[in-house]
Amino acid sequence: AGALRVQEELRGEREAMREEREALRQEREELRQECEGLRHESEGVRAEASARAHEAARLRAQVEELEEQVMRLEGQVKLSEQQASFAETRAKDALGREGEAKRSLEQLRVEGEELARAERDRQEEARGEWERKVEA
Repeated sequence: AGALRVQEELRGEREAMREEREALRQEREELRQECEGLRHESEGVRAEASARAHEAARLRAQVEELEEQVMRLEGQVKLSEQQASFAETRAKDALGREGEAKRSLEQLRVEGEELARAERDRQEEARGEWERKVEA
């Protein structure tokens, strides 16, 4: 009876150990599946991080290109401003020369009128003298 009881106890312990092994095997399988899921998630996160880094590099290159364009445009604006200032100066000079030319033309017109008047006066005086000589 004592041996049977020991055998029953051993059988019970074996059964308990088998159940414990099965529970541990199931827990190990669950942990393996969880690790596999985490590995897939980690790969996804790494791929997303890589894509974002790639996008950030692309955007940085685009920003550099835009900054270069801004510098070129600023240079063009300065050049255009200089050209406009030069054109304005030339226009002012041309207006000044036009004013001088108009004044010179006016002066020549006045001088021409004065000369014509003087010539008429001289001719009238000469005609008067001639008429006086003819009368005399």
